[in-house]
Parts: sequence; C-alpha cells; structure tokens
Amino acid sequence: MSKTANTILGSLAVLAGACWAVFILRGLIWTTMLRRSSINPWQTGGTILVLPIAASLVWIGVRALQRGGGRQLARPRVRWGRLAFGCLILFVAVKGQLTPNEGPYFPNNEAQAIGMKAASVLIELGALAMIVTALRRKEKNVVGDSAPDATVR
Repeated sequence: MSKTANTILGSLAVLAGACWAVFILRGLIWTTMLRRSSINPWQTGGTILVLPIAASLVWIGVRALQRGGGRQLARPRVRWGRLAFGCLILFVAVKGQLTPNEGPYFPNNEAQAIGMKAASVLIELGALAMIVTALRRKEKNVVGDSAPDATVR
C-alpha cells in the first residue's frame, strides 16, 4: 500500500476509533450516572468490552500513520483487535446462554432447539479460536526476520 493511502486510512481509523470510544463512554456515563437507574451488569460488561475494540482501531490507525511516514514496523506479537473482538463475541454468546431469551427466536420443536444450541457452540468455538490465534505468535510472519540465503555454486 502506498504511503499516501496508509496516511489517509490511518487518519480515518484514528478518527473513527476515537469517536467510537467517546460515544461508548458517553453512553456508559449516561446510563449509569445521569439516569440513576439500576445498573445492568450485562449491558455494562458489553459496553466495557467494546472499548478495547475502539482502542485497537486507534492503535491500527497510529501504526498505519507510522508506515505512511516511512517507518518499517514489525508485526505485533498480540493481535489486540482480534483478541478484543473474540472476547466480545464470547461474552455475548455466554450472555445468551445464561440469560433468558429476550429475542423473537424460540425453537418450535426439538430439532430447532438442537440446531440453535449447535450454532451457539460453533460461535463460541469460533470466538475461542479468534482469541487463541490472537495470542499465538508465528515466527515466520515477523517482518524483518529472514531465513539465511542459500548460496548457489
């Protein structure tokens, strides 16, 4: 990607992440402090888990701005955006298992109930896979590491 594109996309990512974080914090403050309503721990937990996604968007934007400035950056050891998004998906899936179904979707028969449980398990496994792949470091993907060149005689 060109330096100009990195700079433009990095600026947009920083702006979007910062605005998203401000709106999330505004909503959290509004619902807990100003309305003085009872605090719903599931809503507060979900809101708190969305903040790292906004922070990772700002971090991605800052790294894109650095690449746009000509710096060579190594790949990160931890993929923070993937980790935060996987935790959010896992939180929402566990919340769906532990709280009563508030949505319009109820199984009409046992086959639908099994299908809904299977889909929920697959979503949870996908979220766990996102978390594991975010934490695992692959040595071959690190920028700047190169295998020794074989000389041809």
